[in-house]
Amino acid sequence: NWIMGVVRNEEPLPREEPDIPVPAAMFLGARPNPFNPATELVFSLARPAHGELVIFDMAGRRVRSFALEGLAAGEHQVIWDGRSDAGVAQASGSYVVQLRTDERIDSGRVTLIR
Repeated sequence: NWIMGVVRNEEPLPREEPDIPVPAAMFLGARPNPFNPATELVFSLARPAHGELVIFDMAGRRVRSFALEGLAAGEHQVIWDGRSDAGVAQASGSYVVQLRTDERIDSGRVTLIR
């Protein structure tokens, strides 16, 4: 067949895709960032989960936390108004946001401008 120029069309072998794990939870960012007076903290869950979204100042002190209970898979948002759990307005600066679930901890940074 090669000499005659005939090419057979064979069905291609199935391509094996590597198993790429999907993160159970991922912090997607804040909008707007920098922000004043509030920002929307956006995260995604690959499957139903519970946990918390925690905001720390740059000294590592816990500023604010949001309980995440009974959330379905998909994208979710939490609004942070730049205040602590006690309702005290926080100073301008950068803050670390941690998304904590049973399976994963993911983080990002937001900047508050007063």
